[in-house]
Amino acid sequence: MKKLILFLFISNFAFAQTAVLDTNSILIGEQINFSISNTISKTEVWPTYEELLVEGVEIIKEGKLDTTENLISQNFIITAWDSGSYYIPPISFSANSKTEGLLLTVQTIILEEGAELKDIKQPMEAPMGWSDIWPFLLGFLILTLIIYLLKKYVFGEKQNNIKIVPKMIISADVVALKELEKLEKAKIWQSGEVKLYYVTISEIIRRYLWERYKFIALELPTNEILQNLRNKNLEKEDLITLTTILQRADLAKYAKSKPTDKENEESLRFGQDFVNNTKITQVLNSPNINYIFEKKIMISTGDIKEKKYTVLGIVGTTVSDQDSVQAKGGCFGKSKTDITVDTNSMYQKGANELLQLSLSKGGDAVVYANFEYRIAIKGSGQLAKQVNELFCYGTAVKLHS
Repeated sequence: MKKLILFLFISNFAFAQTAVLDTNSILIGEQINFSISNTISKTEVWPTYEELLVEGVEIIKEGKLDTTENLISQNFIITAWDSGSYYIPPISFSANSKTEGLLLTVQTIILEEGAELKDIKQPMEAPMGWSDIWPFLLGFLILTLIIYLLKKYVFGEKQNNIKIVPKMIISADVVALKELEKLEKAKIWQSGEVKLYYVTISEIIRRYLWERYKFIALELPTNEILQNLRNKNLEKEDLITLTTILQRADLAKYAKSKPTDKENEESLRFGQDFVNNTKITQVLNSPNINYIFEKKIMISTGDIKEKKYTVLGIVGTTVSDQDSVQAKGGCFGKSKTDITVDTNSMYQKGANELLQLSLSKGGDAVVYANFEYRIAIKGSGQLAKQVNELFCYGTAVKLHS
């Protein structure tokens, strides 16, 4: 097969933009390498892909960015599952640097004339004997005995002496904004540590994503992070902002690029804007103490610095956007009907339940209150439906008079 390699040369440089296919003709399902590269000095934008390179051409594996003295490159393993010709359009790295388009031909498997199609043989099932069963039974008995002995002689004696130490929970957005403010005051990039500056920004934002959206953002490359966030109902502008931050950090870390002073200041501001735009909206509109009920019970999303208090323990509850009401009439008298409540009602109900839990512990306030959305399934079978739930938790305290 003919091997297709496209080279584009730029004057005064030893390397230039390239797009390379192992071959321009493959069979259906055959995997080949697709490589792209460009000079670092001419790279303003690096392409990112999801599952498809183009319509009909699937990316099986995406390699990591690689750099040499003045060249940045990346390799992809691709394939196609339908015959035909696929045009891979030019890849643009900047206004003056882009590759040429490539053509990939995918052919079907050619059968010999008169060949007979044969059924796939089913897997053979080996008979199970006593020698296959007894190791599992023995392991189960030993594990049961170990659990019994631990409960009786280790945990049983110490159970009455366990003291629950409440953990003060600080929301992810508060932590991220404080870290970004600390980074701004440190003036790292002004002292020449541009790479460290972007590594720190990237780590702060990734840790915020980990806590906010519950996926391992610290361990994923940029393209997989963006892919995980596409179904999180983020605004388009916020996704663009996040993409800019992470790509600048990647280029500074791996490609040794040197952003301008304006871009350095802009990146930190982008990080602050992204956190503020995507943080969980609290039921309380003010960070100050709010009074609910006639007994002046207080709930706060932060600490109560104006008063001293005794910590009583963690309280938590879950509310959903489905509520049950009594409906009159019908052949069977009264029945329960589910109605959908609005978001504000969910927050208010969650806050009220936290306060009731604090009252039951002898408290008169809740501090560090947090409210987190999650998706749940209610019912089963054909009656199953998706509902929105609000997980509410905080620390119950007794204020000192």
